[in-house]
Amino acid sequence: CPVDAGGRKGEDIRSGFANMKNPVHRETVVFPRKMKAFLETRDEKKPFCMSISYKAPHGPWQDWDRRYAKLHKGQQIPMKPTATLEAALAQPQFLQDTLESDRARDWMERGVFNGWYQHYYRLIAGMDNSIGQICKLLKEHGVADNTVIIFMGDNGHFMGEHGLSGKWLLFEESIQVPLFIYDPRLPESKRGEISSEIALNVDVYPTITQLAGIKEPEWLQGSSLVPLLENPEKELRDGSFFEHHFTLRPPHTIVQSEGYRSKDWKYIRYTEMDPVVEQLFDLNNDPLEEHDLAGNPEYRSTLDKYRSRWQEERSELR
Repeated sequence: CPVDAGGRKGEDIRSGFANMKNPVHRETVVFPRKMKAFLETRDEKKPFCMSISYKAPHGPWQDWDRRYAKLHKGQQIPMKPTATLEAALAQPQFLQDTLESDRARDWMERGVFNGWYQHYYRLIAGMDNSIGQICKLLKEHGVADNTVIIFMGDNGHFMGEHGLSGKWLLFEESIQVPLFIYDPRLPESKRGEISSEIALNVDVYPTITQLAGIKEPEWLQGSSLVPLLENPEKELRDGSFFEHHFTLRPPHTIVQSEGYRSKDWKYIRYTEMDPVVEQLFDLNNDPLEEHDLAGNPEYRSTLDKYRSRWQEERSELR
């Protein structure tokens, strides 16, 4: 077993490419092999539901498969306009002090963000290649035309936007995640369609039950997304409650927050602050969330409206 400077060995060392024997131990390589073994041994008379959870592109970002060493090398990857030191220092002090914000400021000051972006994109390339292999296996085993594929992420991640790193605040970069649903039974004219409706992770289970023809329990919170596959313009929900209550105490603080996001507005409430701190963003005119309108008297009625929406949804869920 490898031993680090602190005397730890074996599974205590969970990161660093040097602590892995070779890339075969990475999930992007292992998962297609596991899928192949499953398809070769399953009972073909029965339907199946397979859940595959990639670690990539989660950190540690530098642990990408070394076949992608030249990918993006020498390229300058664009960053969002809000990923600046000025934007970082414009945040309230308690957000500047939240965990990993100091890391984001340090990366911006040293100009190393581009290197981390390259690591991040190499991890994504490895995952993309792995998913392609799995799709190829479905075709080789004759089930590609009758297998619905749902792809989604678990959370977003700040890459310097608002001067932040990490993923626990309610800005768009953190709460927005990719969600693709591919149903090969739909006509080709339906492929590539995009819906602007607000979909949530709790919608995945009822979507699967409807696709499988299984009656869903009455207590489910989510809604099936199948109607959006047939008509992406169909309305799903007006908005949704969000929360992040995991917290750490100094010196590594994570501030708790709750909020409500509609299609047009975002209300954020930092519940631990005394007095409570609120933010309000006009997502249509300010998609990068640069201008907090909570303290603007002209938007008092809008603030009251979405504070009430937050309270109503919060009470219902509790």
